[in-house]
Amino acid sequence: MNQTAFRLGLALLFVISLAAVLGAHDSPEYSGEDKLPDMRIDTNGAEIIDKDAYVPCTVSVDSSEDSFTDASAEIKGRGNSTWGQPKKPYTLRFDQKTDLFGNGYAKTWVLLANYLDKSMIRNYLAFSAAEALELDYTTSAQFVNLYLNGEYLGVYLVAEKIQIGKDRVDIGVPDDFLGNAEDFSFILEMDSHAAESGEEDADFFTLGGRYYVIKDPDCTPGQVETAKRFTAGVWEAIGSGDWEKTKNRDVIPDDILQQI
Repeated sequence: MNQTAFRLGLALLFVISLAAVLGAHDSPEYSGEDKLPDMRIDTNGAEIIDKDAYVPCTVSVDSSEDSFTDASAEIKGRGNSTWGQPKKPYTLRFDQKTDLFGNGYAKTWVLLANYLDKSMIRNYLAFSAAEALELDYTTSAQFVNLYLNGEYLGVYLVAEKIQIGKDRVDIGVPDDFLGNAEDFSFILEMDSHAAESGEEDADFFTLGGRYYVIKDPDCTPGQVETAKRFTAGVWEAIGSGDWEKTKNRDVIPDDILQQI
């Protein structure tokens, strides 16, 4: 693809995204006076100090369409480089599955701070573009005013956590999956920090100098190897144009696997 085609494609994607955002307010119900929902989280004064330990909390939402008070939940930090910023992102996990803003019932949600994006809309534009293009498993999102223990933290983007589930990424992994199946569906994340807290070929695998983590479901080392071979096959298919390589997860011989 030449530079002109790439720029035209990028411009078209931006136009589609912007149209999707503007279209969200193009309805008879929108009066121009609507304000963002308020989300209030109370940890009873406890600090959220890291990305590992959840802190008990209650959550209240004040919205014109969906309000509730003092729902039991827990909260912790999230992100990699973003966790080191002054405005921090969080993971929120309710005790009971909760439907936030009509986006389906689930326990876990993410609160994106968008601190490094001064426009604060890039994530929202990307999600809106995916929805406008009718892509599968599009992440829903809603801007809110976030208050933590009474302190206003600013505008956050409440989004779905990317995970396997009926109202999330519905890829058919059964609830009682124990990691025994040879062929399985999985969610893969490229994570440059994987080696800091995991064991290679058990918690993550590497290809071409990149670190990959199977985020969902929990897997056995044998399945990590299966996922590694399948991912190698995808990269080989992209490079060669031979898409048959992705259909057999054991298609990549060991000697080729070491070269990717």
